[in-house]
Amino acid sequence: EMIGSKFDEHKMREHRKFFRAIEKRVPYKIGDFEVEWMHITHSIIDSSALAIKTDAGTIIHTGDFKIDHTPIDGFPTDLHRLAYHGEQGVLLLLSDSTNSHSAGFTKSEKTVGPTFDSLFARSKGRVIMSTFSSNIHRVSQAIEYGLKYGRKVCVIGRSMEKNLELAMRLGYIKFPKDQFIEAHEVHKYEDKEILIVTTGSQGEAMSALYRMSIHEHRHIKIKEGDQIILSARAIPGNESSVSTIINHLLKAGAKVAYQDFSEIHVSGHAAQEEQKLMLRLIKPKFFLPVHGEYNHALKHSQTAIDCGVLERNIYVMSDGEQIEVTPKYLKKVKTVKTGKVYIDNQLNHKISDDVVIDRQT
Repeated sequence: EMIGSKFDEHKMREHRKFFRAIEKRVPYKIGDFEVEWMHITHSIIDSSALAIKTDAGTIIHTGDFKIDHTPIDGFPTDLHRLAYHGEQGVLLLLSDSTNSHSAGFTKSEKTVGPTFDSLFARSKGRVIMSTFSSNIHRVSQAIEYGLKYGRKVCVIGRSMEKNLELAMRLGYIKFPKDQFIEAHEVHKYEDKEILIVTTGSQGEAMSALYRMSIHEHRHIKIKEGDQIILSARAIPGNESSVSTIINHLLKAGAKVAYQDFSEIHVSGHAAQEEQKLMLRLIKPKFFLPVHGEYNHALKHSQTAIDCGVLERNIYVMSDGEQIEVTPKYLKKVKTVKTGKVYIDNQLNHKISDDVVIDRQT
């Protein structure tokens, strides 16, 4: 449904006819492949890893994952099913490399709760929490503690509103609807009675939080006494934008909880010990580290070697490389052009790099 809402947003509703709901642990025939979805934990609810059976052998793709033994929804990573495929024999594993440099285990999503509890308990003014709109469990924890301390909940930001509405409608989270208010109703309550959950944790210039911070939001303007909780790490490349919005918030008189609180955010990606557990459960012949920058993949490949995968059976890919895998070998076959595709909104077609350069100059 979250994917479907994105299709609707970008006027691609007609493609919804190709959507098909799946049941986990059930194999589906798709062309020449047999594909099975297996539950894994991540910052996005109801995530899955894939087991893809081919004539050459079984391929496992973890997708983005962590191994959270105490997830908010009570559904941990399906280690039993992953282990089953490992025992049956896996030709190739593609696994999340994002946190390859992080030792130990990624902390459980539940560890954020006590930090929220502490911040809510001592805040005398409004509490404004911002995170990724897809991180429904983080949002639900903020709402839980807001209600605990007698606050009405105001959700601001189109993606945040849409995802929360979907999660509640589908039963992933449950809160009384009469505890939610609209942005234009916030002024009717005392500051200590308000929790605002919003988008903008990455400092996006048009996000709700950014507009609040520079007093351009229609209903909410940051003021002295507000407690801001930025419950997300800056995505690489967004550090400057995050720093800018923090400065705006501080200048407006707010208190900002960000990286100075160690458990105000936890990652949705596996650290080294979880990567090792995945490798040891799957026991692949070949290994492709995916998702992350080149240095993350390189570090993950070393972890795989430490777990018994032969170095010659590991390939660290670059964007655009196509890989061929058989029971006997894993090799690059060719490289295709990758990069940004520019679209002219008025003409609705692709434009070349040369045209982009001309327009920039």
